[in-house]
Amino acid sequence: MKRVLQVAALLVAFALPAFCQNGRLSAHDQHEFDEAYTKWVKDSRKNDRDDVRKDEHKMQDIMQRNNIPADVPFDRVATNGNRYDNDRDRYNDQGQYDNGQGRYDNDRRDQERDRAYYESNTPRLSADDQHEFDQAYSKWVDDIRRNDRDDVRKDERRMQDIMARYNIPSDVPYDRIVSPNAERR
Repeated sequence: MKRVLQVAALLVAFALPAFCQNGRLSAHDQHEFDEAYTKWVKDSRKNDRDDVRKDEHKMQDIMQRNNIPADVPFDRVATNGNRYDNDRDRYNDQGQYDNGQGRYDNDRRDQERDRAYYESNTPRLSADDQHEFDQAYSKWVDDIRRNDRDDVRKDERRMQDIMARYNIPSDVPYDRIVSPNAERR
């Protein structure tokens, strides 16, 4: 009996850390998740649906492997979940900030170029439909960030319905149709 208790105590000693880690990621998994999350945010902004699904699948696999419930929003698992809301706060020194400022300036130039492209290559919607599309797009971006898959699908259906009314192919990225001045949260 004494031997059984010793073996049981040994098993508990080895198993306890694994049970305590439930819901936490190892350093490797956290790094992998953070990379997938960053890519997912970028792909979501580009409206690259195939890559968004791949990114979501990778993050969900990591979450499942670490016993994190599927309904936990991705930004709660990622260490850089709020990075896109507080760009300035993430920089530790001026050099890093300057480097980030350069990327910000490049992004702004790209946005301006995209707006020029938008104005010359985007189908025109009626004012009401454009307003409705802009609202759906803004909600869609927000729902993606919250990882609300049901609402993401509803928002996509709403935008696709408007696109169909104007014979816009379904593979045209939403950000080519949304107004440049629409709230992109």
